[in-house]
Amino acid sequence: MDLSNFNTNQRQAIISISPYIKVIAGAGSGKTSVLTNRIVYLIKEKQVNPKKILAITFTNKAANEMKQRVLNLLNIDKFDGMIATFHGFCLRILKEDINLLGYSKNFNIVDGDDQKRILKEINKTLNYDSTVFVPNSIINYISNKKNDYGFYYDDELSQAYDEFYVRYQAYLKENDSVDFDDLILLVNRLFACNKDILDKWRYRYHYLHVDEFQDINKAQYQLIKYLGKELNVFVVGDPDQNIYSWRGACLDFILNFEKDFYPSEVIKLEYNYRSSKHILDVANSLIVHNKNRIDKVLKPTIDDKNIKVLNYVGRTDENEADFVVNEINNIISEVEGVNYQDFAILYRANYISRVFESKLLDNNIPYQIIGGQKFFERKEIKDMIAYLKLLVNKDNLSLLRIINTPKRKIGEVAISKVVNTSNNLNVLYFDCLKDHLNEIGLTQVQKNNLNIMINELLSIEIDNVNPGIILEKLFAYFDVINEYKYGSDEYISRKENIQELINYAKSSEMNVTDFIQSISLDSTHEDGNDDYKVNLLSVHNAKGLEFKYVFVVFFVDGIFPSKYAFSKEGLEEERRLAYVAFTRAKKQLFLLSHIQSYDYSNHSSSIFLKEIEQDLLDKAGIYAYDNHLVPDYSEEKVIENKEVSSDFQVGENIEHPKFKIGNILAIDGDILTIAFEHGIGIKYINKNFIRKL
Repeated sequence: MDLSNFNTNQRQAIISISPYIKVIAGAGSGKTSVLTNRIVYLIKEKQVNPKKILAITFTNKAANEMKQRVLNLLNIDKFDGMIATFHGFCLRILKEDINLLGYSKNFNIVDGDDQKRILKEINKTLNYDSTVFVPNSIINYISNKKNDYGFYYDDELSQAYDEFYVRYQAYLKENDSVDFDDLILLVNRLFACNKDILDKWRYRYHYLHVDEFQDINKAQYQLIKYLGKELNVFVVGDPDQNIYSWRGACLDFILNFEKDFYPSEVIKLEYNYRSSKHILDVANSLIVHNKNRIDKVLKPTIDDKNIKVLNYVGRTDENEADFVVNEINNIISEVEGVNYQDFAILYRANYISRVFESKLLDNNIPYQIIGGQKFFERKEIKDMIAYLKLLVNKDNLSLLRIINTPKRKIGEVAISKVVNTSNNLNVLYFDCLKDHLNEIGLTQVQKNNLNIMINELLSIEIDNVNPGIILEKLFAYFDVINEYKYGSDEYISRKENIQELINYAKSSEMNVTDFIQSISLDSTHEDGNDDYKVNLLSVHNAKGLEFKYVFVVFFVDGIFPSKYAFSKEGLEEERRLAYVAFTRAKKQLFLLSHIQSYDYSNHSSSIFLKEIEQDLLDKAGIYAYDNHLVPDYSEEKVIENKEVSSDFQVGENIEHPKFKIGNILAIDGDILTIAFEHGIGIKYINKNFIRKL
């Protein structure tokens, strides 16, 4: 087998026969090629029966890609080994042995809609407040508990959620059903209580391969521990790309693999075959500030012709978006063979896409949202626009969309009564509710809820009022996202989207009617050629992808890193997320920020920019970021009548006159990196402006 195209460490990973092997594979280091070639090497050179080989990864896409590569390398049509996702592999086990847990082998797997229906049925008995205990939040709790993520609610809520959990599991068992999380949970339970079954599956395979090992959660790691003690175990991953702690991925499992699998051979893949030298230098200079990692340095194999990473600072977010559009147009016109699909705009939060979508549309540049919806197609945005249209136009379609959003106990039967009565009276649905509510035949609760809705709508003034002010009042009156658990990731994301819509509308000089029409044009715009589009996506969705030109946008403090990254661990994950963003770029990387949004909120460039070696960056825009990274405290004063201490320690709680309570993350001379509470986020503060608590 010819391995001459691989570097020394890649070849070592492919041919090693150590019982336990951990491969630390840097971004762009060819880990998938190494993993698939190792499988081929075992078959071709070590005469291993393919049926004895097991490879596990996270997504069907990754599993199919690995399988196809193996087929191509072996020049065969069918592979007898098993390459599957964790859930796919566990499904195979349960199809053979789930009967030992009291299920039939023809068990049913419920989906998300099934789960919601089951939980609504359960709550008819429990009778908890359905506006607090919404199906999505209960499903999240159940999933977290099954995977043992360690995310817990306070005692009062936890007791209620546990009641749902117990009854939900009983319902599934009674109906010979499992959910997606049960697939791994039940296999672990099966192995724990039946050694014969565990031995059967241990001895069925001799070689276990696990891809993306940095993303393993507790339930998945337990499965690997059960199987791995008797198998040759090969795991590959990159601690610096661990960005999914919010869904249970635990960095400790890859960092401490050798403790459970001893002795282990550790191989590092540090040569990068994707990005230019300057991109890698910037990524390396940032990630080295993380303490909880395995030391490695990405090394370039590509000549970058001295194209440095560009750090652009705009005065406003509109300037930032204009810069992106201009750069795309310039590169397209100047560089032969470049298409729109070669560009990616990466952001930390989905709501950020709005300003870039608008600029791309204005310039007739086709784009696509990867891993998400376009801004004006998102449910909460459509709901808010429907309320605005209903307020202005009283149209039937808008009323039907929001009549039960938020929940007003208006089901299909009640809606049919509204429609039929309106048609009989030949009036709009809105006017029917306003003038003929008692004639529709609704329950008293339904009538009360609809009467409140109509009166609140009628109370909102729209003449000569900015559309953003109107939207702000509509959201205050009608919380269209109240079905999501307050404070959850989904709730925060959707609220940020709505706030972006409100801010955008406030910045508009149009009246409310013109604003509605402009939104309608944006949301129905056709992008033209389906083959060549600029890519807009969050950094989380960018993992595993690569693009010639990458713009990391809104690289500002409080957004990237997120203002919710309060702890040292949270800040390290944000830094890993930036590292992932940087290493998506092949030819050129742009780091963009601005100092003021159209809602007049002020920003400082990301604190991560200070951590990057400055001679690695070309700077452009209004001025060098050093002038505004550290806030100007000329208008602030030290807390009066309280002693200010110069003896601060990392991890210590402090008080600031403006930002209040915070925790010290790092100390650099007189400047302290502090995580503040209540959504303020990370700030650089001179020690003379804080005091110890």
